[in-house]
Amino acid sequence: MTSFVEIVNKDKSTQQVHCLPITPIGRDSTNVVQLSDPLCSRNHAVINYVGKDKYYLIDMGSRNGVYLNNQRINNPMLLSDRDSLTIGTTKMIFHKHENSPVSGLKSYQHSDVQVSPEIRSVIILVADIRNFTQMSETLPIETLTNAMTYWFKATRNIIERNFGVVDKFIGDCVLAKWELKHPDPAAVPLILDAAYDIHRLTKTLPKIHPEVPDNIDIGCGINMGSVAMSENTILGDVVNTAFRLEEASKTLHGNIVMNHCFSSLNDSDILKREYKIAVKGKSRRLMVSSLSFEELENWLKTNPNPFRP
Repeated sequence: MTSFVEIVNKDKSTQQVHCLPITPIGRDSTNVVQLSDPLCSRNHAVINYVGKDKYYLIDMGSRNGVYLNNQRINNPMLLSDRDSLTIGTTKMIFHKHENSPVSGLKSYQHSDVQVSPEIRSVIILVADIRNFTQMSETLPIETLTNAMTYWFKATRNIIERNFGVVDKFIGDCVLAKWELKHPDPAAVPLILDAAYDIHRLTKTLPKIHPEVPDNIDIGCGINMGSVAMSENTILGDVVNTAFRLEEASKTLHGNIVMNHCFSSLNDSDILKREYKIAVKGKSRRLMVSSLSFEELENWLKTNPNPFRP
C-alpha cells in the first residue's frame, strides 16, 4: 500500500489521495492534491519522496504558508506518519506506509476524483524523466526540489506556448493534451516540436544544477483519440495507452513512440517506419512509429512547427 494524504473536509468527511514520487498540492487542476480553498495558491506545496521511506513537505513559495503540526515551515521538512498539514483553512493528515513503492500511474486512483465527463477528441503527450528514482535518492533534497520546480514551470510554458494544456504532473512526468475539432496534419510538427523542446529543457538541468547527472533525459509517448474530460482530469484508454507508449520507448531504442493514428497525419517517410508492438492491457498489437531526438531534430528542419514564434 502506498502513502496517502487524507483531506478533512468542513463537513468532517474525508478524501484520500495517494502520494506519488512528487505530489503537488494547490488550487490548480494540474495538482495531484487539488484544493478549492481560496487561501491556497495555484501551486502551493509539494510532498517529495526521496527513497528509503522518506517524504519531505516543501513550501513552493506560497503567500499564506504551509503548516506542519501547527508550525509554519520555512525549509523542507521530513514527514512522519499521521503528521498534520494545514494550508489555509484545509486540514490534511499524512499517512505513511513503510517500504512504500514509488508510485506511478498505476497507483493513481481516478476513482477518487469526482467528474462529470464530456467526450472530446484529443492528442495526448506523456513526457517522463528517465532514471528519476535513482536521481531522487542521490541528490540533496534542496537541489532536487529546485531542479524539478524549474522543470515543472518551464515544461508548462512549452506546452502552453504550443497551444496545449497541462492536465497534470504525475511524479516525474507531464501529461498534456491538445483538443481537436478534426484531424489536422499541422498538429504533428506542433506537438513533436513541443516534445523536442522538453527534451532540450531537460538536458539543460545539469548546467543549471551541476549535481544533476549529465545523462538525464526524457521518453515520450503520443496518442490520439477520444477521452472523457472534465475540469479536473481526463480518463480513458487513450490516456493509458499514451503512458504505455512512453514505456515502450525504453525498449524500441527511440525517445518518442507515436501511435499510428497520430503519425499517419503526416506522410513523411520516417513516420511511416512503423512497428507492431505488444502493449500491456491490449489483446492486439499496436502499430507505432519511433524517433530518436536526433532524428526528430533533423525532421523538424524540413517540417518546422508552423506556429513557432
